[in-house]
Amino acid sequence: MSFTLQEILDDGAIKPSVLISDSSKVNRVGIVTTVYRAQDALSYWSEYHLSLGISHIILIFDHLEDPYELATAQDLQSRFEPDVLTIWDGRELARTDWKTVANCPGYDQLLLAARSESSSFGVSARQSLNASAALLAAQNGKPGLAPLDWLLHLDQDELFYLEGRYRGGESLHEHFSTLKEHHFNCIRYTNHELLLPREPHMPLRFKCNPLVAANKLGKPGWTNLKKKIEKGSHGYFSGYTNGKSAVNVYSGSFAAGIHSWWLREESTGKAYTYVAGPSILHYRFQSGQDLIKKYMRMATSKGSENPMGSYQPLRAEREALDLINRLQGIGTDIKTIEEKLYELWTELSLFTARQVMLLEEAGLLFSPNIDQKIKYFV
Repeated sequence: MSFTLQEILDDGAIKPSVLISDSSKVNRVGIVTTVYRAQDALSYWSEYHLSLGISHIILIFDHLEDPYELATAQDLQSRFEPDVLTIWDGRELARTDWKTVANCPGYDQLLLAARSESSSFGVSARQSLNASAALLAAQNGKPGLAPLDWLLHLDQDELFYLEGRYRGGESLHEHFSTLKEHHFNCIRYTNHELLLPREPHMPLRFKCNPLVAANKLGKPGWTNLKKKIEKGSHGYFSGYTNGKSAVNVYSGSFAAGIHSWWLREESTGKAYTYVAGPSILHYRFQSGQDLIKKYMRMATSKGSENPMGSYQPLRAEREALDLINRLQGIGTDIKTIEEKLYELWTELSLFTARQVMLLEEAGLLFSPNIDQKIKYFV
Protein backbone atom coordinates (compact mmCIF):
# COMPACT_ATOMS: atom_id res chain seq x y z
CA MET A 1 0.00 0.00 0.00
CA SER A 2 1.06 3.64 -0.45
CA PHE A 3 0.09 6.81 1.36
CA THR A 4 -0.93 10.17 -0.04
CA LEU A 5 -0.10 13.28 1.98
CA GLN A 6 -3.67 13.58 3.30
CA GLU A 7 -3.84 9.91 4.23
CA ILE A 8 -0.64 10.26 6.21
CA LEU A 9 -1.94 13.36 7.96
CA ASP A 10 -5.18 11.62 8.86
CA ASP A 11 -3.18 8.79 10.37
CA GLY A 12 -0.84 11.09 12.30
CA ALA A 13 -2.33 10.48 15.71
CA ILE A 14 0.73 11.34 17.82
CA LYS A 15 2.73 14.54 17.89
CA PRO A 16 6.47 14.74 17.10
CA SER A 17 7.18 16.10 20.58
CA VAL A 18 6.32 12.75 22.15
CA LEU A 19 8.38 10.70 19.71
CA ILE A 20 11.33 10.31 22.06
CA SER A 21 13.01 6.97 22.71
CA ASP A 22 15.86 5.60 24.79
CA SER A 23 16.27 2.50 22.64
CA SER A 24 19.84 1.25 22.63
CA LYS A 25 19.63 -0.52 19.27
CA VAL A 26 21.38 1.46 16.55
CA ASN A 27 19.23 1.80 13.45
CA ARG A 28 21.16 1.73 10.21
CA VAL A 29 19.79 4.44 7.93
CA GLY A 30 20.67 4.72 4.26
CA ILE A 31 20.12 7.36 1.59
CA VAL A 32 19.57 6.67 -2.10
CA THR A 33 20.14 9.50 -4.59
CA THR A 34 20.29 9.65 -8.37
CA VAL A 35 22.85 12.29 -9.33
CA TYR A 36 23.99 14.30 -12.34
CA ARG A 37 26.21 17.37 -12.66
CA ALA A 38 26.77 17.78 -8.92
CA GLN A 39 30.61 17.66 -9.02
CA ASP A 40 32.30 18.95 -5.83
CA ALA A 41 28.99 19.50 -4.04
CA LEU A 42 28.53 15.74 -3.72
CA SER A 43 31.53 15.42 -1.44
CA TYR A 44 30.20 18.05 0.98
CA TRP A 45 26.67 16.64 0.67
CA SER A 46 27.97 13.17 1.61
CA GLU A 47 30.11 14.47 4.48
CA TYR A 48 27.13 16.31 5.92
CA HIS A 49 24.85 13.28 5.92
CA LEU A 50 27.50 10.91 7.26
CA SER A 51 28.13 13.40 10.09
CA LEU A 52 24.46 13.05 11.08
CA GLY A 53 24.95 9.31 11.55
CA ILE A 54 23.76 8.05 8.15
CA SER A 55 25.20 4.55 7.80
CA HIS A 56 25.34 4.22 4.04
CA ILE A 57 24.87 6.41 0.96
CA ILE A 58 23.98 4.97 -2.44
CA LEU A 59 24.81 7.38 -5.25
CA ILE A 60 23.46 6.34 -8.65
CA PHE A 61 25.13 8.28 -11.45
CA ASP A 62 22.63 8.93 -14.22
CA HIS A 63 25.39 9.44 -16.80
CA LEU A 64 28.53 7.79 -15.50
CA GLU A 65 29.82 7.54 -19.08
CA ASP A 66 30.31 11.34 -19.03
CA PRO A 67 34.03 12.01 -18.29
CA TYR A 68 33.16 14.72 -15.73
CA GLU A 69 30.75 12.38 -13.95
CA LEU A 70 33.28 9.55 -13.96
CA ALA A 71 35.93 11.88 -12.49
CA THR A 72 33.49 12.92 -9.74
CA ALA A 73 32.70 9.28 -8.94
CA GLN A 74 36.38 8.35 -8.78
CA ASP A 75 37.09 11.31 -6.48
CA LEU A 76 34.29 10.20 -4.14
CA GLN A 77 35.63 6.66 -4.08
CA SER A 78 39.03 8.00 -3.05
CA ARG A 79 37.48 10.05 -0.22
CA PHE A 80 34.98 7.60 1.28
CA GLU A 81 35.29 3.96 2.31
CA PRO A 82 33.05 1.47 0.46
CA ASP A 83 31.31 0.52 3.70
CA VAL A 84 29.73 4.00 3.88
CA LEU A 85 29.33 4.98 0.23
CA THR A 86 28.38 2.91 -2.82
CA ILE A 87 28.40 4.20 -6.40
CA TRP A 88 26.26 2.59 -9.06
CA ASP A 89 26.20 3.18 -12.81
CA GLY A 90 22.63 4.19 -13.65
CA ARG A 91 22.73 2.75 -17.16
CA GLU A 92 24.09 -0.55 -15.93
CA LEU A 93 21.38 -0.58 -13.26
CA ALA A 94 18.77 -0.07 -15.99
CA ARG A 95 20.10 -3.07 -17.90
CA THR A 96 20.30 -5.40 -14.92
CA ASP A 97 18.39 -4.41 -11.79
CA TRP A 98 15.31 -2.63 -13.09
CA LYS A 99 13.84 -5.92 -14.28
CA THR A 100 14.02 -7.21 -10.70
CA VAL A 101 11.41 -4.58 -9.70
CA ALA A 102 9.10 -5.25 -12.65
CA ASN A 103 6.21 -5.87 -10.25
CA CYS A 104 6.15 -2.26 -9.08
CA PRO A 105 2.96 -0.32 -9.90
CA GLY A 106 3.09 1.38 -13.30
CA TYR A 107 6.34 -0.36 -14.27
CA ASP A 108 5.71 -0.28 -18.04
CA GLN A 109 4.95 3.44 -17.98
CA LEU A 110 7.99 4.13 -15.81
CA LEU A 111 10.20 2.15 -18.17
CA LEU A 112 8.90 4.06 -21.18
CA ALA A 113 9.31 7.42 -19.44
CA ALA A 114 12.82 6.54 -18.23
CA ARG A 115 14.07 6.51 -21.82
CA SER A 116 13.45 10.25 -22.09
CA GLU A 117 16.95 11.60 -21.51
CA SER A 118 16.71 14.83 -19.50
CA SER A 119 12.98 15.56 -19.35
CA SER A 120 11.76 15.93 -15.79
CA PHE A 121 9.36 13.00 -16.09
CA GLY A 122 12.21 10.88 -17.50
CA VAL A 123 14.49 11.79 -14.60
CA SER A 124 11.68 11.13 -12.11
CA ALA A 125 11.01 7.71 -13.65
CA ARG A 126 14.67 6.73 -13.41
CA GLN A 127 14.84 8.00 -9.82
CA SER A 128 11.82 5.90 -8.90
CA LEU A 129 13.18 2.73 -10.53
CA ASN A 130 16.63 3.32 -9.03
CA ALA A 131 15.19 3.79 -5.54
CA SER A 132 13.14 0.59 -5.90
CA ALA A 133 16.29 -1.28 -6.92
CA ALA A 134 18.16 0.17 -3.94
CA LEU A 135 15.38 -0.91 -1.58
CA LEU A 136 15.53 -4.46 -2.95
CA ALA A 137 19.31 -4.46 -2.60
CA ALA A 138 19.03 -3.30 1.01
CA GLN A 139 16.56 -6.09 1.75
CA ASN A 140 18.76 -8.74 0.16
CA GLY A 141 22.11 -7.55 1.50
CA LYS A 142 23.60 -6.89 -1.93
CA PRO A 143 27.44 -7.01 -1.90
CA GLY A 144 28.87 -3.66 -0.90
CA LEU A 145 25.67 -2.66 0.88
CA ALA A 146 25.45 -3.67 4.55
CA PRO A 147 21.95 -4.37 5.94
CA LEU A 148 19.86 -1.25 6.45
CA ASP A 149 16.83 -0.61 8.66
CA TRP A 150 15.60 2.53 6.90
CA LEU A 151 16.01 4.04 3.44
CA LEU A 152 15.55 7.74 2.69
CA HIS A 153 15.13 8.98 -0.90
CA LEU A 154 16.72 12.41 -1.49
CA ASP A 155 17.93 14.58 -4.36
CA GLN A 156 21.41 16.03 -4.65
CA ASP A 157 20.14 19.54 -3.80
CA GLU A 158 18.43 18.42 -0.59
CA LEU A 159 19.64 17.93 2.96
CA PHE A 160 18.03 15.91 5.74
CA TYR A 161 17.77 18.18 8.77
CA LEU A 162 17.29 17.22 12.43
CA GLU A 163 15.56 20.01 14.33
CA GLY A 164 16.17 18.97 17.94
CA ARG A 165 15.19 16.72 20.83
CA TYR A 166 11.63 17.98 21.25
CA ARG A 167 11.04 18.27 17.52
CA GLY A 168 11.26 14.62 16.54
CA GLY A 169 14.66 13.60 17.89
CA GLU A 170 17.97 15.07 18.96
CA SER A 171 19.96 12.55 16.94
CA LEU A 172 19.43 10.35 13.93
CA HIS A 173 19.64 7.27 16.18
CA GLU A 174 17.03 8.62 18.60
CA HIS A 175 14.68 9.62 15.80
CA PHE A 176 14.62 6.32 13.93
CA SER A 177 14.67 4.21 17.09
CA THR A 178 11.52 6.00 18.19
CA LEU A 179 9.84 5.51 14.83
CA LYS A 180 10.45 1.78 15.01
CA GLU A 181 9.33 1.63 18.66
CA HIS A 182 6.01 3.26 17.71
CA HIS A 183 5.57 0.97 14.68
CA PHE A 184 5.90 3.59 11.97
CA ASN A 185 6.92 2.19 8.59
CA CYS A 186 6.69 5.18 6.24
CA ILE A 187 7.60 8.71 7.27
CA ARG A 188 7.17 11.81 5.15
CA TYR A 189 9.25 14.88 5.98
CA THR A 190 8.04 18.32 4.96
CA ASN A 191 10.46 20.29 2.80
CA HIS A 192 11.54 23.89 3.21
CA GLU A 193 12.91 25.96 0.33
CA LEU A 194 15.93 28.26 0.23
CA LEU A 195 15.06 31.96 0.33
CA LEU A 196 16.50 33.95 -2.56
CA PRO A 197 18.30 36.24 -3.02
CA ARG A 198 20.87 35.09 -0.49
CA GLU A 199 22.35 37.85 1.63
CA PRO A 200 26.18 37.89 1.44
CA HIS A 201 27.93 36.82 4.65
CA MET A 202 24.59 36.09 6.33
CA PRO A 203 23.21 32.72 7.45
CA LEU A 204 21.04 31.00 4.89
CA ARG A 205 17.30 31.28 5.43
CA PHE A 206 14.56 28.91 4.33
CA LYS A 207 10.86 29.45 3.67
CA CYS A 208 8.67 27.14 5.75
CA ASN A 209 6.69 24.53 3.87
CA PRO A 210 3.14 25.71 2.99
CA LEU A 211 1.73 22.99 5.26
CA VAL A 212 3.75 24.44 8.14
CA ALA A 213 2.75 27.98 7.14
CA ALA A 214 -0.96 27.10 7.22
CA ASN A 215 -0.43 25.39 10.55
CA LYS A 216 1.24 28.51 11.98
CA LEU A 217 -1.11 31.14 10.58
CA GLY A 218 -4.38 29.28 10.22
CA LYS A 219 -6.02 28.84 6.84
CA PRO A 220 -7.42 32.42 6.54
CA GLY A 221 -4.11 34.00 7.56
CA TRP A 222 -2.10 31.83 5.19
CA THR A 223 -4.51 32.45 2.28
CA ASN A 224 -4.29 36.20 2.83
CA LEU A 225 -0.49 36.19 2.98
CA LYS A 226 -0.20 34.11 -0.20
CA LYS A 227 -2.30 36.67 -2.08
CA LYS A 228 0.17 39.39 -1.09
CA ILE A 229 3.22 37.37 -2.14
CA GLU A 230 2.15 35.48 -5.23
CA LYS A 231 2.08 37.88 -8.14
CA GLY A 232 2.16 36.73 -11.76
CA SER A 233 4.66 33.89 -12.10
CA HIS A 234 6.07 34.45 -8.61
CA GLY A 235 4.91 31.82 -6.14
CA TYR A 236 5.74 31.19 -2.50
CA PHE A 237 7.61 28.03 -3.50
CA SER A 238 9.08 27.50 -6.96
CA GLY A 239 9.57 23.77 -6.37
CA TYR A 240 7.59 20.88 -4.93
CA THR A 241 5.79 21.12 -1.59
CA ASN A 242 4.90 17.50 -0.75
CA GLY A 243 8.09 16.43 1.02
CA LYS A 244 10.31 13.35 0.84
CA SER A 245 10.01 10.02 2.65
CA ALA A 246 11.88 7.29 4.48
CA VAL A 247 10.70 3.68 4.63
CA ASN A 248 11.31 0.81 7.01
CA VAL A 249 13.33 -1.40 4.67
CA TYR A 250 11.59 -4.68 5.48
CA SER A 251 8.12 -3.14 5.28
CA GLY A 252 8.67 -1.42 1.93
CA SER A 253 8.06 -2.90 -1.50
CA PHE A 254 8.83 -0.19 -4.10
CA ALA A 255 9.34 3.55 -4.48
CA ALA A 256 6.03 5.34 -5.04
CA GLY A 257 7.50 7.99 -7.31
CA ILE A 258 10.12 10.26 -5.78
CA HIS A 259 8.14 11.42 -2.73
CA SER A 260 6.92 8.26 -1.04
CA TRP A 261 7.05 4.44 -0.88
CA TRP A 262 4.74 1.52 -1.45
CA LEU A 263 4.46 -0.82 1.53
CA ARG A 264 4.06 -4.56 1.52
CA GLU A 265 0.45 -5.74 1.66
CA GLU A 266 1.10 -7.54 4.94
CA SER A 267 2.59 -4.44 6.56
CA THR A 268 0.66 -3.35 9.66
CA GLY A 269 2.75 -0.32 10.57
CA LYS A 270 1.58 3.30 10.44
CA ALA A 271 2.50 6.30 8.34
CA TYR A 272 3.08 9.84 9.52
CA THR A 273 3.99 13.29 8.22
CA TYR A 274 6.16 15.61 10.31
CA VAL A 275 4.79 19.15 10.38
CA ALA A 276 7.18 20.12 13.19
CA GLY A 277 10.22 17.88 13.27
CA PRO A 278 12.98 16.56 11.02
CA SER A 279 12.66 18.09 7.58
CA ILE A 280 14.20 18.46 4.13
CA LEU A 281 16.18 21.58 3.21
CA HIS A 282 15.75 22.18 -0.52
CA TYR A 283 18.45 24.28 -2.21
CA ARG A 284 16.44 24.87 -5.38
CA PHE A 285 18.02 26.94 -8.16
CA GLN A 286 20.56 28.78 -6.03
CA SER A 287 21.57 30.76 -9.10
CA GLY A 288 20.14 31.68 -12.47
CA GLN A 289 22.75 29.45 -14.08
CA ASP A 290 21.24 26.44 -12.32
CA LEU A 291 17.90 27.10 -14.00
CA ILE A 292 19.46 27.89 -17.37
CA LYS A 293 21.54 24.71 -17.49
CA LYS A 294 18.68 22.48 -16.41
CA TYR A 295 16.05 23.73 -18.80
CA MET A 296 18.32 24.26 -21.81
CA ARG A 297 19.35 20.62 -21.39
CA MET A 298 15.74 19.57 -20.94
CA ALA A 299 14.67 21.42 -24.09
CA THR A 300 16.85 19.11 -26.17
CA SER A 301 15.69 15.95 -24.40
CA LYS A 302 15.05 12.88 -26.52
CA GLY A 303 11.65 11.27 -26.19
CA SER A 304 9.82 14.36 -25.02
CA GLU A 305 6.30 12.86 -25.07
CA ASN A 306 5.18 12.16 -21.51
CA PRO A 307 3.82 8.63 -21.00
CA MET A 308 3.26 9.28 -17.29
CA GLY A 309 -0.27 10.63 -17.46
CA SER A 310 -0.39 11.67 -13.81
CA TYR A 311 2.85 13.67 -13.98
CA GLN A 312 2.33 17.44 -13.75
CA PRO A 313 5.42 19.61 -14.31
CA LEU A 314 6.13 22.52 -12.00
CA ARG A 315 5.32 26.05 -13.12
CA ALA A 316 9.01 26.92 -13.50
CA GLU A 317 9.45 24.04 -15.92
CA ARG A 318 6.39 24.89 -17.98
CA GLU A 319 7.31 28.55 -18.30
CA ALA A 320 11.00 27.93 -19.02
CA LEU A 321 10.35 25.34 -21.72
CA ASP A 322 7.58 27.44 -23.28
CA LEU A 323 9.98 30.40 -23.37
CA ILE A 324 12.78 28.36 -24.96
CA ASN A 325 10.49 26.81 -27.57
CA ARG A 326 8.96 30.17 -28.49
CA LEU A 327 12.32 31.92 -28.81
CA GLN A 328 13.89 29.06 -30.74
CA GLY A 329 10.88 29.10 -33.05
CA ILE A 330 11.65 32.66 -34.13
CA GLY A 331 15.37 32.00 -34.49
CA THR A 332 16.61 33.71 -31.32
CA ASP A 333 20.31 33.16 -30.57
CA ILE A 334 21.37 31.10 -27.54
CA LYS A 335 22.87 34.07 -25.66
CA THR A 336 19.57 35.96 -25.81
CA ILE A 337 17.62 32.87 -24.78
CA GLU A 338 19.86 32.46 -21.75
CA GLU A 339 19.40 36.13 -20.85
CA LYS A 340 15.62 35.69 -21.00
CA LEU A 341 15.86 32.55 -18.84
CA TYR A 342 17.87 34.51 -16.29
CA GLU A 343 15.10 37.11 -16.22
CA LEU A 344 12.60 34.32 -15.69
CA TRP A 345 14.67 32.93 -12.79
CA THR A 346 14.66 36.42 -11.24
CA GLU A 347 10.89 36.69 -11.67
CA LEU A 348 10.19 33.19 -10.32
CA SER A 349 12.71 32.93 -7.50
CA LEU A 350 13.83 36.27 -6.06
CA PHE A 351 11.85 37.87 -3.26
CA THR A 352 11.60 41.65 -2.88
CA ALA A 353 12.45 43.39 0.39
CA ARG A 354 8.71 43.86 1.03
CA GLN A 355 7.96 40.18 0.46
CA VAL A 356 10.80 39.17 2.79
CA MET A 357 9.47 41.57 5.44
CA LEU A 358 6.00 39.96 5.20
CA LEU A 359 7.52 36.49 5.61
CA GLU A 360 9.60 37.64 8.58
CA GLU A 361 6.57 39.17 10.28
CA ALA A 362 4.63 35.94 9.74
CA GLY A 363 7.46 33.86 11.23
CA LEU A 364 7.86 31.79 8.05
CA LEU A 365 11.64 32.16 7.67
CA PHE A 366 14.23 30.23 9.64
CA SER A 367 17.98 29.65 9.61
CA PRO A 368 18.91 25.99 10.15
CA ASN A 369 21.56 25.15 12.69
CA ILE A 370 24.16 23.83 10.24
CA ASP A 371 27.84 24.54 9.69
CA GLN A 372 27.88 27.54 7.35
CA LYS A 373 31.54 26.91 6.59
CA ILE A 374 30.79 23.80 4.60
CA LYS A 375 31.09 24.88 1.00
CA TYR A 376 27.93 23.15 -0.12
CA PHE A 377 25.89 25.64 1.88
CA VAL A 378 27.61 28.91 0.94
